[in-house]
Amino acid sequence: ARARRYLTIGGGLWLALLVYVVAAGKPPLDVYGHVIGGDFAAHFIGGRFALRGEWSQLYDLAAQARAQVQEIPGAPANFHDAYISPPAAALIYAPFARLPFLGAYAAWVAFSVLLTVASGWLIGPLLPRWLYESRTARLSLFLSAPFVETCYAGQDAAVSLFLFAAGLRMLHARWDLLAGLVLGLGAYKPQLFMLVPVPRPARRRLAAWAGMGVSGCAVLSLSVALVG
Repeated sequence: ARARRYLTIGGGLWLALLVYVVAAGKPPLDVYGHVIGGDFAAHFIGGRFALRGEWSQLYDLAAQARAQVQEIPGAPANFHDAYISPPAAALIYAPFARLPFLGAYAAWVAFSVLLTVASGWLIGPLLPRWLYESRTARLSLFLSAPFVETCYAGQDAAVSLFLFAAGLRMLHARWDLLAGLVLGLGAYKPQLFMLVPVPRPARRRLAAWAGMGVSGCAVLSLSVALVG
């Protein structure tokens, strides 16, 4: 009960501050003059380039900067948050980039919340029952700094979380090949998945390794095909 009380007070203050920062600003700028969803802005522009087939400009920093100022109304002339994800990742953001920036950002946040809830559902049976059913644990998840930052900045952490949760659940169910195929999709953000083979369930599971190799190479090949 004490933990829930502290979480509610601390998390409530955290959320109240974020609401103020956004509400007191002039969207898409917050009260400090920063673009809301700054990380998502880079993904949004990557998605726009993907929609238009302008793959040669995906890593052109000058082209990115021009596009952000043009595509995000009110963005400062010096605003630039670089797109640095692998080329194939731009395809994830392309459907959201069909919307105006603020609509795309809101849709991405809703998508991230949905993926986080789904990840909790997937990982739940692998946790101690008391933890999975704990309201305190759920409260701590949705008031945690990583989750709030993921939503406010428009980061893509929820996608990685979902892939990892789904792959781990499949490994425990002995669906090795399918688990590997899902985990290999983490090549869209490789630095978060380099250590995936280390957890105990993945060791000596050749089908899982094969699946990771197949889907990982598919993501790599797609990226090469898109930008050369």
